[in-house]
Amino acid sequence: MRVKDFDLEPGAHLPGLRLTEVNLSKVDLSRANLSGASLRNNTLTDAQFVDANLTGVSFAQSDLAGANFTGANLTGASFDAANLTGATFDRANLTDAHLTAVNGSSATFVGSVLNGANLSKSNFSEADFGGGAQLRGVYFHNAELWSINFTKADLSGASFLNANLAAAFFVEADCGGAAFSDANLPGANFFNADVAGANFRGADLTGVDFRGCRLDGATMDDSTLLKGIIADRKDETRE
Repeated sequence: MRVKDFDLEPGAHLPGLRLTEVNLSKVDLSRANLSGASLRNNTLTDAQFVDANLTGVSFAQSDLAGANFTGANLTGASFDAANLTGATFDRANLTDAHLTAVNGSSATFVGSVLNGANLSKSNFSEADFGGGAQLRGVYFHNAELWSINFTKADLSGASFLNANLAAAFFVEADCGGAAFSDANLPGANFFNADVAGANFRGADLTGVDFRGCRLDGATMDDSTLLKGIIADRKDETRE
């Protein structure tokens, strides 16, 4: 695909590229080097960025529904206010990336790295962050995350302040030291998860499954809703 004198094709070398308000639907930039590029406010539905170098790229306000970022390097990239519905980020590196105010429902991040990323105020309902995804210290403040999958993910130190996590899956996840303050978690599944030192003050834990969990040092208070929780030991701490 040729756009504004640029050949947009697999393996292209276009660091610092600047394009805006362009229809790039189904463009194939697999293995391309677009580091530092600005691709804000473009139509990139079903685009291919497999194994591409996208460090520091801005996709803010772009439509990336169905786009494929498998194996891409997206360190420090920005997707603020973008549409990522059904996009694929499996095995991608999104360390320190910004994905705020994003619609990422049903997107997949299986085995991806998002350490230090910010996903606050976004909708990642029914998205898949399983397969050992690394999300250490990630911010999910005020996010819509119902029915999200975090199976076997590393969420140590992550923050879910005021997030909606109804029916979320945390099976065998590492949630050590994570903050769930004032989060909505009815029906969430933490089977065999590590939630040692996690903060559940003010959270709604109605019907949560804590069977097999490591709960030592987890904090709850009188505002934590515990109706109908499922647990096989009582080592949570109230303050």
